[in-house]
Amino acid sequence: MRRGIGGFPSAAEFLNSGRSYYFNSFRSSLRALLISARIKKISIPVYYCHEVTEFIKDTGVDVKFYNIDESFLPLNPDFSDGRVLLYPNYFGVNGVNVVSLLDTYNPNRIVIDGAQALVSKYDCLANINSYRKFLPVVDGSLLITPLRIEASPPSNSCLADAEHLLNENRNAAYEQFKAHEVRFSVVGDDNGISVASLIGVGCTDFGSIAASRFRHYTLYESVFQRFNKIRLGITDGMIPLCYPLMLDSAPKREQLINAGIYVPNYWAMHSALNYTPFEKALASEAIFLPLDQTLSSEDISGTISTVTEFLE
Repeated sequence: MRRGIGGFPSAAEFLNSGRSYYFNSFRSSLRALLISARIKKISIPVYYCHEVTEFIKDTGVDVKFYNIDESFLPLNPDFSDGRVLLYPNYFGVNGVNVVSLLDTYNPNRIVIDGAQALVSKYDCLANINSYRKFLPVVDGSLLITPLRIEASPPSNSCLADAEHLLNENRNAAYEQFKAHEVRFSVVGDDNGISVASLIGVGCTDFGSIAASRFRHYTLYESVFQRFNKIRLGITDGMIPLCYPLMLDSAPKREQLINAGIYVPNYWAMHSALNYTPFEKALASEAIFLPLDQTLSSEDISGTISTVTEFLE
């Protein structure tokens, strides 16, 4: 039977059409892609989120690991036997490398992890974005792909609570945020984005967020660029998650937290993987300075002063 024409389309028809599909979490988007694209083999970076790696393994997909060089480009990427490459837009400022990778290899065999970039829209097999690290929403992920994807309609319920959005203690809120992440480790068939998050995303001024984060990043860069061992320069259009900083004598994460600067860890090393010296340093020595849109230029300058004091 031909579907009805006219009337009023459902929310699912509005949202999950063409190239864009909304899910409640990054892992739900990834699972839908793995199924729809019939991905059986995938290459994943050693320096990456271990929980996502384990999630992929649990789906039955064969996982092979690759290392990255000091420019964050893959070392000897493996595309043999139909293998797909998963490549992160690290910290939201790895766009130049993403373009280089897509120009060098077949983009139809590459998936871009844009969870740290807010908006990732490259011409490739798929882009997977996540909203929770950037916006005051309880869930939400956007999968962009030319493939036909089966996606659930928006949900009236939320997998995660909103406690962290109401907590004015930033460090405590971050711990709650991480606790809520555990709930997203279980991916079921009812995986549509919540209506509440959908409304939040729809009301977001992405241009303002991009401008604020870009401005904060360049403030950090103006001071630390000469000493920073992480060479990822920001360009127009990038929306950074944080300012990644690695110095010869950088302050410890615990020192910054005690000084009221709450920084995450990307990512703890896994004993079963082989890391290069650069990847080990990223996992154990790098610090990731905050630059979200709720902060002012004075906040960023204060953070710079605190970090600089630890270096003296």
